Formats: sequence, C-alpha cells, structure tokens
Amino acid sequence: MIAKIEPAFSSISTLSRKIDYQLEKISSGEAKELFNSTGDSLSSFSDYMFLFSSLNDRVKLPYSEITLNLSPGERLSEANWINLSKEYMEKMGYGNCCYSIILNKDKEHSHVHILHSRIDSEGKSVSNSLDYKRSEKLARELEKKYNLVSLKENERTKERLSSISGQRYYFDNALKKALRNYAVKERVMHILSSSGAAELLGDRLQKSKLSNEEWMSVLGNHEYDSILSILKKGGFLKSLYKDDLLSRLDKAFASSTTFQEFRANLQKEGVYMRLTSKKDKSYYVYGLSEDSFYIKDTSLPQKFRYGYMNFDAKSMSYDEQKHYLFNKLNLILDKSDSYDEFKRLLKESGIGIKEHVNSKGIYGLTYSVMDTDIPFEFKASDISRKFTYTNIQSHFSSEPLLHDNTIHRVGEWRESLERDNEYMSHSALPFIPDIDITGGSRKNREDDLPPLKRKKKHKNNDLSL
Repeated sequence: MIAKIEPAFSSISTLSRKIDYQLEKISSGEAKELFNSTGDSLSSFSDYMFLFSSLNDRVKLPYSEITLNLSPGERLSEANWINLSKEYMEKMGYGNCCYSIILNKDKEHSHVHILHSRIDSEGKSVSNSLDYKRSEKLARELEKKYNLVSLKENERTKERLSSISGQRYYFDNALKKALRNYAVKERVMHILSSSGAAELLGDRLQKSKLSNEEWMSVLGNHEYDSILSILKKGGFLKSLYKDDLLSRLDKAFASSTTFQEFRANLQKEGVYMRLTSKKDKSYYVYGLSEDSFYIKDTSLPQKFRYGYMNFDAKSMSYDEQKHYLFNKLNLILDKSDSYDEFKRLLKESGIGIKEHVNSKGIYGLTYSVMDTDIPFEFKASDISRKFTYTNIQSHFSSEPLLHDNTIHRVGEWRESLERDNEYMSHSALPFIPDIDITGGSRKNREDDLPPLKRKKKHKNNDLSL
C-alpha cells in the first residue's frame, strides 16, 4: 500500500473543486463516500471544513488530502477500507479532525481519497512534522494487519512507467542521459560494474538499445531499482512524464469547447492545473501529481499557454477574468506608445475601459472583459497599481512618480493648514528681530537654541579676597 500525502492548502475554492470532482464520480458510479466524520454528506462537507479552519486562524494551510493506494488487482471490502482508513487517520494524529473517506473504483488499483482538516475539534493544529516518514512506517504496519501486498514507492514508479504506452525504452534512454551527467555518472557506473552488467554488455552499453525488460534481466531487481531511484531523483525521467502529460492535455483539449470543460476534462485525466501570477506575468502550472511532476506552460505548445487558449471566454469565473486582465493589460501597455493607443488596443482586444471623471479630470479607471456571460468590473488598483490612471500617465511621460511614504487621511493636510492659518491670522504679531515680547528687553540669540547647543557659562572658581 502506498499512502500519498498531498501538500496542504488554504483555498476554499480548491477544496470545493476537489469535493465537486468526487461528487461527479459518485453520481457516475465511479466512487462512493464510505465515511464522513461529521455524520453528514459530502455535499455539505466544505461548510464543516471551513468551520474547523475558523477554530484556529494561526494555521495558514488548514486543508489537505491523502490517498491510500493498493496494489493493482488487490481489493478490500468497504468495511475494511473504513477500518484501515480510520486507523491510519487516528495514528497520524487526525482522528479528531474533520475528514471524509471516498472510495474510487475508476482505476486498475483500488484507492481512497481522504479530504481532511489539519485542525481538530478543539482548535489544535495537528503537527505535520515527519509526516512522510511516519506515514511510510504506518503503511507497512497496516499492510501486515490487513494482509496486503507491500507496494513501495519505487515499485509504484515502475508500474506507472510501464503503463505509459509505447515507452519500451524509457529506462535505456534515461540511463544514457545519466551516464553523460557528471553528478550521477559515478554512482550509476558503480552499480553497473558491481552487478556485472558493464562487463557483460561491453560496447553494447553505449551503442545498443535495451528494452526495460532486458535491462531488468541484465541487472536484476535490486540493482534495477537502485538505478531507477537515481534516475527519478535526478530528473532523468522528466521527458517521459512530459510525453505522457502532453498526450493527456491533447486528449482533454480535443474534447473541450470551453475553458471550464477543459479544466474538468483535465481532472478526469488526472492532470493538475493551477494559474499563477508573479510580478508582471501570469502562467499555468500543469502536472501529474501521482508522479510529482510539474511543469510551466512555457515548456509546452503555445495552445496550452496562458493568454493563448482559443476557448470561448464567455464562461470565465471572477478570478479567471482578473488574471486574464492582468496578463492582457501588461502585454498591451508594453505595446502602446501613448494613452490613446493603449485605449485603442484594449478595445481591439475585447477589453473594456471606463474612465471616472470629476471636476478636476480623470481620477480612476475600471477594466472588464467585454465578451463574457457575466462581465465583472475591476478597479485598476485591484488588478495592479501599475494600471491606475496616474501610473499609466507616468509610464508614457517617462517621469517617475514621487511617493511620500507618510500615509495621510484624505484632506487631512489641507484641513491642518487651514486651521493653522486661521489661528495665526488672529494672533499674528509683527516680526521685530531680537526683541523679547514677554519683557520688552533685548533677548539673547542663544535663547532660541536648544539647550544642548547653548554655550556653557564659565564660573570663576578662583578664590579672591
């Protein structure tokens, strides 16, 4: 059995997507909710999870997901799945947390998804220190208790790689790359030599191409696993995973007519997808979570990149519209030579811009994606301060804006100035230099200086008769 712990997260929308995905599978007969710690159903589970997260606002990533995977062909009864999963959660420290166990039947290996909170019913955060090591040890214990086949991560990797069609030479291709890599070459050659494979193959080691099965026969299981582990950790299998990812993306893309359909189809294909913004750029991250393989859209064909997808944008959500505007506004601003050209290019690209005007002129801008079912209007500052009217004018004039670091309430400085002027107008005195108005006598210039800068008076300490 392999227990896989997904990275914790904080987004309630991500949680909702995960729940919706499981509900879809349940309705199609591909999954079944076996247990819910709340006593309620999965459809209302997000409300309970949110409630648990609110018990301790110091925990920044209150949600997580765990999958427990059996060896292909192996089965457990529903009662045993519940007992095993509950025992796993209890011993990992999540027994008093909010969690739901969902059995999935759509793959060759039986597995459960456990959506859970990282905060228990008393508001205490469950430590995730050494989670992976504790989980591995616990998996071995549960395998013995429930008479399961021991399926370690490396064996799972071999199964996964073998399941990718048309890749009979993945081991050979990755091995040849590793032998050209300075960091791992010595370790790989040591295993090849100690196993006798280097001597047996001779020149064929570099010149011939062996299938995965042939390499397994030449090396033996232990040495094959050792090299496979080096290849995986060194990233030499990435091209294989990338090919598999591309085939899944193509399949999802071909059967989609809208962006939301594409996202749903990717989930069915087991592909991870997330939109990320850094500085002035937005991009998608795609991945195969089961292989811990993730890649930016810039390493994929253009049709999968952010801003280049040709789906109908009519069904974009609020966040998707905001990210879309962020990306488009950056591109158009860089292409424009003037504010008028900026507005013209926005219109040509289907971006609406509204100028807010008062007696002093334009004081603000809002943007929107025009051709959508539900267009949302975004204040410029909500997308980025870069797109405010003042900063756009500064961009085209090439004059840097001067920013006062002091934050004032609107109108505060003017009100203060008017109060001071009014006060001084009633009590003003003509300026007469060096006259002490309190006593009428001439005053010493040093009286205006701070005490530390005044000259010290020297006392005559001599005795005189």
